[in-house]
Amino acid sequence: MELAMPWPASGGEWLAWLSAIAAILLGFAILVAPRPAARFRGMAAGGAGLPARGLRATSGFPLGVGLCAVLLAQPFIYLALGAAWIFSAIARLVGILAERDANPASLGWLVAETLLGVMPLAYVFGYVP
Repeated sequence: MELAMPWPASGGEWLAWLSAIAAILLGFAILVAPRPAARFRGMAAGGAGLPARGLRATSGFPLGVGLCAVLLAQPFIYLALGAAWIFSAIARLVGILAERDANPASLGWLVAETLLGVMPLAYVFGYVP
């Protein structure tokens, strides 16, 4: 199997590809600058914040799945990418409900993660050709 970056050929594939690019950018941002990336995503815990090494460890999954999706462009990888984004949105929703913290930033990220999850899933399941 060749690891040449295949260019998206259809509208649905473009949606899945853009979701993968978002995962790569997010993973890279968390890897390089974990605390600012966590603050940007609304993950700062109180005044102490989260340890940088724990945040860096969370960068591997979106970075790896995003790179695999861009380099291989296979439907099952897009399925995994979409499922990861959807479960990220579900986790954010649980956090919002558990902490009763429905601020505009958290709700915005909830919508963004949901859309980023729906984009590759719509392509994989044939809703967008």
